[in-house]
Amino acid sequence: MKDGKFWIPLILGYTGARRAEIAGMLPSDVENIEGVPCFVIQANAYRGIKGEDPDCTEDDKRTRTVPIHSHLIELGFLDYVKSIAGKGHNLLFPDVVPVPRNGSKRSNTEDLATSVEKFGERFDDTWRKAMQISLNGNPRKLCIHSLRHYVNHTLLHSTGVLDVTRTDIIGHIDNDEKEGTNTSTYRDETPLSVKRDAIERLPRLM
Repeated sequence: MKDGKFWIPLILGYTGARRAEIAGMLPSDVENIEGVPCFVIQANAYRGIKGEDPDCTEDDKRTRTVPIHSHLIELGFLDYVKSIAGKGHNLLFPDVVPVPRNGSKRSNTEDLATSVEKFGERFDDTWRKAMQISLNGNPRKLCIHSLRHYVNHTLLHSTGVLDVTRTDIIGHIDNDEKEGTNTSTYRDETPLSVKRDAIERLPRLM
């Protein structure tokens, strides 16, 4: 069944995004820009973006646009987006929202997604159990966040992918990472065509 549990790990493996950034997306966050299908990773009514002040100005937003890997398109992701949008769901992956127990405070909430603290946490246990089984106990202690490190590592060592392109795709790796003034302030966003070429360098996951 191609639901959030199917799509989210694949998208993480083809974008390097954080789990909550993808799990908390809206259907409208998938756009065709300049003829390129893209994820627009931005704050919304349900979750913010790490490192972005909720009251920041437009210039300080950490919105980033990431081309969609061709393998996701071949698997039918764009059709999935149309289906979810057509059903009127607020979230792109409504199945990541925990169902409240009868009588709980959340059961009276009109929009259950507003009470989710960490998007995607619902399937973390399933993912960890799968890693335990498929990786013989998972001695490296890999987790869903490991997909972000995998994408960063792959792009970092891909010939022809500049650091600014990698950063524009996955965002900052951690709070200690610093960019020089010339690569953070005095430059334009990496062109979509360049980012798409970098994304397509990521090996197919299945």
